[in-house]
Amino acid sequence: MSGSRSLFAILIALAVPACSDDTVSKPDSRASDRGGIVAGDRARQDSSLDDRGVGDRGAAAERASTPDKGTPTPDKGTSPDKSTSPDKSTSSDKSTSPDESTSAPDASAPVACALPFAGCSTYQDATGGVASISFGGALLNTYSPSCLQVRVGQSVTFSGNFSFHPLAQVCGPASVISNGSGSQAVFSFSVPGVYGFYCTVHATPQGAGMAGALLVVP
Repeated sequence: MSGSRSLFAILIALAVPACSDDTVSKPDSRASDRGGIVAGDRARQDSSLDDRGVGDRGAAAERASTPDKGTPTPDKGTSPDKSTSPDKSTSSDKSTSPDESTSAPDASAPVACALPFAGCSTYQDATGGVASISFGGALLNTYSPSCLQVRVGQSVTFSGNFSFHPLAQVCGPASVISNGSGSQAVFSFSVPGVYGFYCTVHATPQGAGMAGALLVVP
C-alpha cells in the first residue's frame, strides 16, 4: 500500500511541471488577436491620414496652378486716350504756304527795279516832246519804244490792244502804270526813277519777253 502511494506521488510530481510549462509558454491568443486588431486599426488610420494629406496637397497644387478667375482683366478703359493723339489742327497751316500771288511784285508798293530792267541800258529821250509807246498789231509782242525817258510831271500815252496785251507795272518808286481799257491809256509821273512795265501774257515779272522801262528824270 505504501508502495502504491509513493508511485502516485511520483506521477503527480511529474505531471505538475508539465502542466505548468504549458500554462506559461502558451501565449494568450486573445491578447495577440486584440493587439493585431489595434495595430491594424492604427495602420488604417495612418493610411487614411496619408491619403487625406496627399489629397489636400494635390488640391492645393491644383488651385495654385489654376488662374484665378477672380483676378480682374485689364480695364479696357485704360487704353490710350484717342483724344491725346496729335491734334490735326496743329499740323502745318496751309495758309502759311507761299502765296502764289507773290510771284510778281505788288505794284501798289514801291519796289526798286533790278537794272537794267527789260534790257534797258539806254533810253529814247522824249523829254522835249510828246511821249508815247505803242504795242501789238504790226509790232507783235513788243513795245515801241521799250525804253523811254521823260521828265517829272510829263504824261506818257500807251496805245494798243489792252485786252490782248494786259499792261502792268512791276517795279518803280510809285505805283502809276496799270492796264487800260479800249486802245489808249495815259499816265503821268511825279516821282523820278525807273518804272518797269510788262505784258502779263507775253512776259515775265523779271522783264523777259514783252516788257519795257520808263526813266523819269527831274
